[in-house]
Amino acid sequence: MNLLDYQARLNIKSKDGETYLFDPVRKKDIKLTPEELVRQLTILYLHHAKGYSLARFSVEKQIKLNDTIKRYDIVIYDKKGQPFILVECKRPEIKLDEAVCAQIARYNIVLQVPYLIITNGPDFFSFALDAGQQQFLRVDTIPDE
Repeated sequence: MNLLDYQARLNIKSKDGETYLFDPVRKKDIKLTPEELVRQLTILYLHHAKGYSLARFSVEKQIKLNDTIKRYDIVIYDKKGQPFILVECKRPEIKLDEAVCAQIARYNIVLQVPYLIITNGPDFFSFALDAGQQQFLRVDTIPDE
C-alpha cells in the first residue's frame, strides 16, 4: 500500500490562509492536518485500488464504548450494510505500536469488523479475524471489494 501514489488525486484548496482537502465521503472541505492527509490518502487507496464504493465509507463518526464517546477514522461497510473494515489513521511521525493496536481493538469491541487496518501513511498493518481461534492475525493484503 503506497499512499503517496494517490497524492495527485487529492483536491486541495486554500481559503483564508488555510489549506483544505476535499473529503469525497463527507463531501466537504476539511482542514489539512497530517492525520487528515493520511486519512484522505487511505480513502483514495481503498476506493481506487481496492474498489470500495465511496457510498460504503463512514468517516470520523462517534461510537459509544462503555460510558465514553470515541471517534473512529474510517469504517467500510459490506454489501449487506455490516461494518467490514475498520481503519485507524495516525500522523506519519506516530509509531504504529501496541497502543495503536489496543486503540483499534477497543473500537472493534463495538463495531465487530473482520478486518482491521492501522496506518500512519508510510507504514500500515492489516489484520484479519481468524474465526476459528477468535483472534486477529496479521495479513499482508487488504481484501478487494
